[in-house]
Formats: sequence, C-alpha cells, structure tokens
Amino acid sequence: MPKDITHWALATTARKNVHFKRIKYVIDENYASFLGGAVAYDIPYYSPANSSLILAKKADELHGVKTCRVWEPIINLLQNYSLDEDGDIPDFLLSFILGCISHIIIDSHYHPLIYYFTGNCYDKDIHKRNKAIVEHRQFESHLDLYYLRKLNYTGPTSAKYIISQLQGPMIAEVLSLLYFSNDVDKRIEMTQDCLNAYIKTQGLLNNKIMKYLLKFIGIVSVEMRKRSALCYPKTIYPAYYQLFENNSQYRHPTSGELIQASFDTIYDKCIADIVSSFSKFDCCRTRNEYIETIRSFSAVSLETGKECTSPSLMRYFFKNCSS
Repeated sequence: MPKDITHWALATTARKNVHFKRIKYVIDENYASFLGGAVAYDIPYYSPANSSLILAKKADELHGVKTCRVWEPIINLLQNYSLDEDGDIPDFLLSFILGCISHIIIDSHYHPLIYYFTGNCYDKDIHKRNKAIVEHRQFESHLDLYYLRKLNYTGPTSAKYIISQLQGPMIAEVLSLLYFSNDVDKRIEMTQDCLNAYIKTQGLLNNKIMKYLLKFIGIVSVEMRKRSALCYPKTIYPAYYQLFENNSQYRHPTSGELIQASFDTIYDKCIADIVSSFSKFDCCRTRNEYIETIRSFSAVSLETGKECTSPSLMRYFFKNCSS
C-alpha cells in the first residue's frame, strides 16, 4: 500500500489536472474529504488489537486480496448514505469517493512493481513473509519521501490535521458504511477506534524517540522491525533513489511478463487514469448514475493490478528472476 504521502501527493496532482468544472469544484470545496478518501482503504490496517482481526480482514477485502469486489464498498456507501435535501449525493461524499477511486488506481498501478522488488507479503513461509513486509514498508516509506520532493507536494501530511477538518461523527459514519455496508450501527464505535488508532500511529511514527526505540527493539523483534519499517528515514537512501530515477523495467509478479516501464511512465499513466475516471462522473446527477459509472470500472486486485488475480499467485520477484 503506497503510504499516505504518495496517495495524497498523486491524488492532489490529479486534482490539478482535472478540467471538468463541476468535479474540480467538488474536490476544491471538499479537499479534506478528498484526502480522507485517498487513504480510507488503508485505515483498517491500523486497527487496535481488540478489532484487528475483523478490520484487517476488511482491509484485505478492500484491496481485493481474495476477491475482486474492490468497487462494491463504494457502491454500498452510495446506496446507503442519505441524500441531501435536494435529493442529490452530498458534495463532501462525492469528493470522498473520488479520493477512494484515486487510491484504487494508484495501488493497482504501483503494487505490481513494488511487490516485484520487495517480495510476497502473503507468502506461506512466515520468515519470507515477514522479510517481504519489512522490505515493502521500507520501499514505500522511501517512495513517500521521493514524491514529496519530486512533486513539490505542499499539502497536508498529517492525518490528524486532515481528519480535524471533517466532522468526527460524519467521517466515522462514512467509513463505517464503506467498511461494513448497512451493518453500520454496530460498527461506528469500532471504526472510530480504528480511525483514532490510525491518527495516533501516524503521530508516533513521526516521533524521533519512537523511531529510535522501534529500530533498537527491532534488532531482536520482527514485529518491532515491521513497525520500524513504517517510519520515514532522514533522507532517501541512494539505492532507492537510483531505483526510482533509473529503473526502466520489471516483471509482473504473477505472470512473469517483462514490462518496460519506469517510475515516471507508471506515474504518468496513473495520473491520466485518475483524471479519466473522474471525468466519467461529470455528467452524473442521480445515485443510480454514479453507481452504474462505478460498475463500469474494471474489477482489479489492488495488489496485483490485474482482474481477479490473487496475490497468492505471485512468484516472480527481483531476487529470483533475471530481468
């Protein structure tokens, strides 16, 4: 899962490239909601211990780990959220949904490349799985710093700040509907706890003392090593910078297909796809029109970027492939 800053920076860049007046207005007037949607699919991964099994499973469902129903949560949200007094989809909700769409597109474009270089986070071998998780998180932490500087992103980088711009009960209800459909009444408290844990975790990972503590304990604890990998380094390591700047090809981790693509070409394709997807909503007015538009999108796995292809099928990686 490309981390928060990558999602926010790329979503914001796409927003700048939107020339459809209505969609641009909706995003600009509900920017915090847009940024909240851009990370909503990842928030369940930060769930507290008492609900981690339920929400981690939800996060996997959102990312199409076992199924390709990645658009269904957004459709369920549209079906179950109350219309405004004019019978329309509220602008803040549409902006949130556009943020979610940007997340799906970004993950499906970048994840195949990231998995190729870092290994399989779903490997049945626990040692290989843990090693891949650490490398995956380190890769994405560096990618965040790379895009923060390359794109000169000056928008919010604090989840606490973004969420503070939204009404607490409202965002908890929206997230609950996204995660649990119409079973929302029983789940709002769980979702709010998860949202609080996400904000708290992000704050702790930016704390210098916590960074050093996690790194020190990580020497002997794989769980702490996985947490430490979420922290941002002081600067981008040269090996990562060279990869981001100069890599021109990778193999798709499920098919082994050699793909000629640099980070720049993936980025360009990603932004173009986000803008194109947003454009399809410009003429939508009714709930059903929004839903039918979303149903027209390809049902890809956010992990593999391919239609109905589980990450369990990944077997082609940089360290055991000649590229």
